[in-house]
Amino acid sequence: MSPSESRIRLAAEDYAAAAQLIEANMPARIRNADINPNWLGDSGRFWYQKQIPNGVQFLVVDTGNGSSRPAFDHAAVAAALNQALQPEAPPTAENLGLQTPRLASDGRSLSGSVGTRAVSIDLEHHSVETAELKPPKKGLLLSPDRKSTR
Repeated sequence: MSPSESRIRLAAEDYAAAAQLIEANMPARIRNADINPNWLGDSGRFWYQKQIPNGVQFLVVDTGNGSSRPAFDHAAVAAALNQALQPEAPPTAENLGLQTPRLASDGRSLSGSVGTRAVSIDLEHHSVETAELKPPKKGLLLSPDRKSTR
């Protein structure tokens, strides 16, 4: 048998399957490879966003006992956001639509932005306060608390 005859013949499906394993294609297949902890004061607890099939789930981890739990009732928060904002694409428990989310160090409120609106959600009463985001003046940067520019 010659070397050319001993080669394995691969079908197009084999090449397609191999292409899925190329490093550039892997991020869509791997969830939670990087966890970015957001510490809740000096409590020894942190929150992070866990990627799930249809979005994200916010979890709180207690490093003292190694436990984790949902940070809040995601379905109730989605309903509160939907009622307050009435967006074209309603938020779901898996996709709240929040940009730059921040959980308060006491775990009682969640803030962020949805489109052009800043939102603050009381996680105990599921009430939502909103405010229109104002773009910073040209040449100025908005501070992390979104209240002042320099």
